[in-house]
Amino acid sequence: MYAVTKWLAPLTTPLTWVFALGLFSLWRSRRSPAAPWLLATLALLWVHSAEIVVRPVIARIESTHLRTSAPQGDAIVVLGGYSAPALYPDSPPEFNTATDRIVEGIHLLARNAAPRLVLSGASSAVVQRDEPEARRIARWLESLGIERDRLVLESVSRSTAENATETARLAAGLGIEKVVLVTSALHMRRAVGCFEKAGLEVVPHPVDHIARRVGFGPRAVMPSEIWLLHARKLWKEILGSVWYALTGAV
Repeated sequence: MYAVTKWLAPLTTPLTWVFALGLFSLWRSRRSPAAPWLLATLALLWVHSAEIVVRPVIARIESTHLRTSAPQGDAIVVLGGYSAPALYPDSPPEFNTATDRIVEGIHLLARNAAPRLVLSGASSAVVQRDEPEARRIARWLESLGIERDRLVLESVSRSTAENATETARLAAGLGIEKVVLVTSALHMRRAVGCFEKAGLEVVPHPVDHIARRVGFGPRAVMPSEIWLLHARKLWKEILGSVWYALTGAV
């Protein structure tokens, strides 16, 4: 019974229903002038939601920078974008799927990969209403027992390019030249380019891998909300890289 429910699970998702309804509509209107447009729409939806298409592209980008076995630097730099303000008083921040960033940063600090942990990032919001993420996380880390003098706060930046330039500005005053850079694997290539452009020596330490699995199952050809979300992240990274290349940020 368990195996049956696992196989039937993809058939219970709204995206599958939309795709099935689209195929039915295509069959009913196959002689209509609009049929080619409907077919193109379904093809576009499938290409961006099928694991067998999206994962290899992400894997290629994520494999650009791999970890070293024992990273060492003058500081560990964790890029923001993994948390939101706490919903309740005296509660920790709310975390999202990029939480591996700060978890690995804490782990590296405990392993003495560097004497300092740089928390980089305010918020990507156009209008800044919340407390900068770096300050929020610093306060939480202090509550966990991490000494305040081991933390460096960069609470101004709102983008990857600003992460790099603002961190480099702080690093110059602290004698930091080599950083262990922690961010999501899909984001690492663009981040490394920005930090090297800012004049820092970078040891990449990617986390939050999307394409870590090997091989495909039969469900890899079915439309999936999860891979549709990953496709959105992929396009954000591709377009961001193109924009940064055009503007000289990398």
